[in-house]
Amino acid sequence: MNNSLISVIIPVWCGRPYLTECLNTLLGQEGVNFEVILVDNASPDDSANWLAENYPQLQLIRNQSNLGFAGACNVGINVARGDVLLLLNQDTRMKPGCLRALARVFANPRIGIAGCKI
Repeated sequence: MNNSLISVIIPVWCGRPYLTECLNTLLGQEGVNFEVILVDNASPDDSANWLAENYPQLQLIRNQSNLGFAGACNVGINVARGDVLLLLNQDTRMKPGCLRALARVFANPRIGIAGCKI
């Protein structure tokens, strides 16, 4: 599991006030391979353009309408390449080592789903 890819899927809806902290704490994760897929739900606050300008290294999908959290997650899942899928709210701040800990959990073949502790 150590070389596995984690696909982090973040539905976005009017997320500009939250996304900087969310993405910076996510991008600061070390010791694990991961991709980030942002799925904008036609945010009227120009979130998608802001993301494209400030985080061009991340994959951005622009929905034509608001599909809600589940719909946006499904759009992201359809393009995800990872062995593990992490569905993440746009207002989440990740602690250092979070993704590495998640990868360790899924190294056990008996584990198929995990939840977070808030």
